[in-house]
Amino acid sequence: MQAASVTILAVAAAVLILLFVFRMNSLEIVGASRTSPEKIENDLVYNFWTGNTVFFTWKYKDATADSRAPYLGSIQAKMKSPGTVVLTVTEKRLLGAVEYGKQFVCFDDDGVVLEIDEKKPANVPLIEGMTVDEPALYQKLPVANTAQLTAVLSTSRLLENADLIPDTIRLDENLNITAVYGDIEVELGMNELLEEKVAYLGSIYPSLKDETGVLHMETYTGNNESFTFSPGKPGSEETEEAKGLGPGGAAAGMDPEGSQGAVQEEAPEAVAGPVFQAFDAYGNLHNDAQVVNGQVVDSNGTP
Repeated sequence: MQAASVTILAVAAAVLILLFVFRMNSLEIVGASRTSPEKIENDLVYNFWTGNTVFFTWKYKDATADSRAPYLGSIQAKMKSPGTVVLTVTEKRLLGAVEYGKQFVCFDDDGVVLEIDEKKPANVPLIEGMTVDEPALYQKLPVANTAQLTAVLSTSRLLENADLIPDTIRLDENLNITAVYGDIEVELGMNELLEEKVAYLGSIYPSLKDETGVLHMETYTGNNESFTFSPGKPGSEETEEAKGLGPGGAAAGMDPEGSQGAVQEEAPEAVAGPVFQAFDAYGNLHNDAQVVNGQVVDSNGTP
């Protein structure tokens, strides 16, 4: 009887220690840049149990998400001391922003609204041409045409993964996509063969980033066509003069295997364009390639 009483007292003492010694006095948050530590703590430490460091560490030892903090992509807790927990988090990425009234509505990879603010975050493309109804935080972006959202999400994902985040992504009434980078507009066309177009854009863009004009990729069908860059202010008569750029190499008229592609016949002759890298038909890399009169040549004029 006495032994049983001692056991009960020991268990009670252990429970009291667990409940009151391991109370959270400090939550150190690592990895958040957009969300304040106060908001994260208020959302995740919300009752007696989550205020216990042992329970909190167990609950968020390796969590992929929590419905109370839908703006976080992952949560990982580690106890630093009986009263302190270090919480490492990753925030869901903002894939785009659309204007609604005087505010910017930012959404993630799944089209879920994560932020509504008067200022657009840096490095988040502005989406134009997509009709949006009244948005609500942590709900799917309400769009009049789901095909518009599908096109925007697929384009934004590919461009961000390729480190080619544009200033603006524009949709027209036929769901043709245009990515705008400063003074360059990239006509991507419809939501087809985007993976290939973006892969080629990654090779071509470095040679054009200081230019002004339109890069035409909208008619690409996967059959080794050349792309055309029309210098001059987009929408002006200057864009009639074009330079042929092939899909492949580092902006040359090359196919993915390294053979020289043909410049589009309808493109007029062009003066020497910007210098870029290109592979010749033998697989040799040239750092001095240019488009001269519609042909890719090195500094000596050799095709």
